[in-house]
Amino acid sequence: MTSKTLAWLIPLAGAVFMASAQAATLEIYTDRSAWASKTGAFATETFDDSPLDNGLKLTSTQGRVAQGIWQDVLSQDIYGNELSNTRFSFADGVTSIGGDWDTRPAGHGTKIWLTLFHGATQILSREIPHIEGSFWGLISDTAFTDIVLTSSDGSGSQEIYRRETYHLDNFTYGTSNASDKLASVPLPAAFWLFASGLLGLFSIRRQNRSPRSAL
Repeated sequence: MTSKTLAWLIPLAGAVFMASAQAATLEIYTDRSAWASKTGAFATETFDDSPLDNGLKLTSTQGRVAQGIWQDVLSQDIYGNELSNTRFSFADGVTSIGGDWDTRPAGHGTKIWLTLFHGATQILSREIPHIEGSFWGLISDTAFTDIVLTSSDGSGSQEIYRRETYHLDNFTYGTSNASDKLASVPLPAAFWLFASGLLGLFSIRRQNRSPRSAL
């Protein structure tokens, strides 16, 4: 491969990387009916019993189902190292989640960060505001398979560790068209430009290798 070929191949590869690394766009909702009207079909986990709905998995350091709600504590030390976190995993990709959040059940806290993942790929992080028993949800234009809740420093406290205690009820997650969305995400235009460039490169190399007729 010549240096001239690399000169246009490298920018194309960079364009593909930048196009595929774009973050999701979120719509935030504080009204459940408005969220539901945009979501379509969705499932609701009421936490009335310990077994969770099919398709939903919870992995938590300190969280538990108690008194018909999800009770949890997120914490980190003063250096920002996580001491506890919680992961919601969905068997199928979803595009929306929501619930009745209470971030003030016990004492003062810091902040809750919600991070969306598609497998191992981080999509976007968003802070959950301090609310008391009110609905808060989001709809993403990109499907995700996991959300991770962590605590972050918001108080400037110099305690040994910082924590956020919260409760969650009526957790809803949209599954309508999620699997289709995952399968039908269009490839970025830069990809097709990159692919056509490769085809052109192979064609040139093939012509150079073809035997030339005698003069």
